[in-house]
Amino acid sequence: PGKNAAALEELKSRGVEVILATGKARPSALLACEKSGLSHLFSENSPGIFLQGLLVHGKGGEVLDRSFLPPSVVREAFQYAEEENVACCGFLGDTNVTLRAHPRLTELHERYYEPESVVVSSVEEIVAQDVYKILFYGDDAGVIEGKVKPHWERNLPEGARLTRAIPEMLELVPDGTS
Repeated sequence: PGKNAAALEELKSRGVEVILATGKARPSALLACEKSGLSHLFSENSPGIFLQGLLVHGKGGEVLDRSFLPPSVVREAFQYAEEENVACCGFLGDTNVTLRAHPRLTELHERYYEPESVVVSSVEEIVAQDVYKILFYGDDAGVIEGKVKPHWERNLPEGARLTRAIPEMLELVPDGTS
């Protein structure tokens, strides 16, 4: 195994409980662990913190806490994405939703193991669901830095805040989360 896997094995052998904490959706994190040879350490029954702390699972895999974006923020985000022709998806936990298929959303699934974005027919269909976070994915970092980020910095709705882990992406998450 690699150095990280060996370090995790060592911790586990010493009785240290190792918990996943990630911005990824739970199925994505577990798939990444599987692809990295760590699936024996983490499973559906493992505790973990997912989606920037928006979804917390305890021992046995039970949900302990979850936080969602206000529906008005979800509506505004998808309307903006449509008007500006920017790839956008909403994270529902085990699945993602979008209004339009986009190569960037395919990349999000294939490269980053995030749930595949299912195309739905209307913003209202998305707003009717609990959305943890919204992800905008630009064709390059310039789209996010030059257009998307400045827009949301100027027009950040109540109940939301911005986070950015990768230059080509920008996320809206519920205010008060980290």
